[in-house]
Amino acid sequence: MLGFPVEEIARRPAITHVVIGKVTGVERHPNADRLFVCTIDAGDATPLTIATAATNVGAGQTVPVARIGARLPHLTIERRTMRGVVSE
Repeated sequence: MLGFPVEEIARRPAITHVVIGKVTGVERHPNADRLFVCTIDAGDATPLTIATAATNVGAGQTVPVARIGARLPHLTIERRTMRGVVSE
């Protein structure tokens, strides 16, 4: 409105089904040295089990959680088995 030049308009990528969850527990993955298995309370009746390589995750943290079916740029979240542990 003031007449400033605009070089580019960047559109935000569409992101769906991402909520805030609380990490209620973190354990080492039983079959992998560099993975952790987290228990996440995302507001459902049952907690989610999510395997991750993030080394900075800890119990009590509030984190973004991409639910199964979430669409992120270049990725759709699916339930997967990571070295014998189902990750949601």
